Amino acid sequence: MNREKEEEEKQNAHAFLLLQERLLETERERDELKERRRETERERDELKERQRETERERDELKERLTEMQSELKDKDLPTHRSHTPSKRGSSPDSLASLRASLSRAQQEVVSRDDIIGALSRDLGVANTRMTDMTGEMSEQQKAELERHRVLVVDQRVELSALTQRLAMMSQLVEQKDRELEERKDKLRQSMEANQKREMVKELEYPSLDLSSQDPTLTQEVAVLGVASGLSEQGLKCRGHRHEEVMRLQQEALSELRSRIRALELNWPIKLLSQHQDPTQKKLLQKSQKAMGQKKMMASMCGFPLSSAVLSEASLERTARLDMTDALELSETTYLDLARALCEALELSEGQLPGCAPLRHLSPGQREQLASLRQRDLELLRSRLALASSQTQRTLLQLQDSQREIHTLRESQAEMQQLRSRLESVCVELQREREETALLREAMERTHTHLERTHTLSGRQRSTTHTSTQRKAVCVDRHERKRVPHNCGQKTEYVEKLSAGHTSLQGKLKKRDYEVETLKRQLGKREEELTSVTSQLTCMTSQQAAPPEPTPIVSMGTDN
Repeated sequence: MNREKEEEEKQNAHAFLLLQERLLETERERDELKERRRETERERDELKERQRETERERDELKERLTEMQSELKDKDLPTHRSHTPSKRGSSPDSLASLRASLSRAQQEVVSRDDIIGALSRDLGVANTRMTDMTGEMSEQQKAELERHRVLVVDQRVELSALTQRLAMMSQLVEQKDRELEERKDKLRQSMEANQKREMVKELEYPSLDLSSQDPTLTQEVAVLGVASGLSEQGLKCRGHRHEEVMRLQQEALSELRSRIRALELNWPIKLLSQHQDPTQKKLLQKSQKAMGQKKMMASMCGFPLSSAVLSEASLERTARLDMTDALELSETTYLDLARALCEALELSEGQLPGCAPLRHLSPGQREQLASLRQRDLELLRSRLALASSQTQRTLLQLQDSQREIHTLRESQAEMQQLRSRLESVCVELQREREETALLREAMERTHTHLERTHTLSGRQRSTTHTSTQRKAVCVDRHERKRVPHNCGQKTEYVEKLSAGHTSLQGKLKKRDYEVETLKRQLGKREEELTSVTSQLTCMTSQQAAPPEPTPIVSMGTDN
């Protein structure tokens, strides 16, 4: 039993040490989470600044588009109004302005492509950081779950051991109480049986042998043999005193009955008392001497000794023997119970000085020992209260650990949801990159087509100038023939340019839409980051107030 208790207490100490280590680890993890939260906040601020820059660039691009549209309208108006040769010279100016606008649009497209690439890079970096954070958090949560499980198992074992100890102690106390009650019942039954037997003997044998009752009375019997003459005279007077003897016997019987009742009433109080007072002992000795004197007087007078006197002496002796047996029994049970409590609470016998027998001690020493026993009782009460408080603390820690496990499971589910969201966002970003690549190819094609048209228009101008100088005579005919043709070419060229501008405007609108979608996605990412940071703050707030580490109180220490 002692070894098992020592092993259980070692396990308890080990469990407390594990709890303290877990608290230190949780504090470290809380500090790490705080640092990560600061980093995420910095990244969020950077993303906000970049978003503001993109918004500014978008506003600038919109202003440029409005300017380009106004310029295109101003340039398209003279081409539709008239087709006179005086306004032919304005076509190269319009072409130059269109080229400048195209170059500006290309630059804006390139700048927007750069912005989109930077934003995509930032999103990739953020995604990698989020994946790293999720991976680290999952590993830490797994380790914490394993630790919590081990701690829960240890604490369950501790609780079962403590409950078993309490059950054992309660069973021991109940057994001792039952034994005491049984012995009290047995003592009462034996006392009643002895009283009945003595009453029967008194009724059957009114004149008892003095030598069988007390060895001290043999001397008195010898004296009676010497004084035989006096006894003969007493026998002669017996008939005259018969009525008086009967009356005395009846009185003695009534006194015996009253004393038996008093003994029955006072018997449990005497069992509880550890020692008798010296005054009671003196009274008993005086009563014994008086009874001996009465017996001597009765024997000298020749009258038969009353059975009441002899039965009273025998009752007193049996009562003393029963009292001593009961006291020894109570002492042994008290000492056994005290030792069992010492073993359960890991107290040495030296810490309980009251665990000593009261049998062969003086009254002063008995009083000292009673005071020591009172101190021992106070010590045991304090230790039991401490053990109960420790069990309550362990129960509270178990409840806290279960709550933490529940929160960790919820956080794992949320992290899985965040992973799925991040994967979907990565897929969308890949699609957007493919779309931007296709748009770049289309812009390059339009640029090459515009360059070709520009070269063709330059060649046509050179041919028209040479033909006018050589053939001045046929100017009118050539003008009649060429004017509609040139007007048709110009109109076709202008239509092509307007179509190119409209296509550029459509592409720019598409780019604006893409930028807006990217901004929306960035807003969603920021919302997700804020949700993650809020979750992290919740976790840190939950871990910020850990349960106070229970002080490891060794149950076997001195006061």
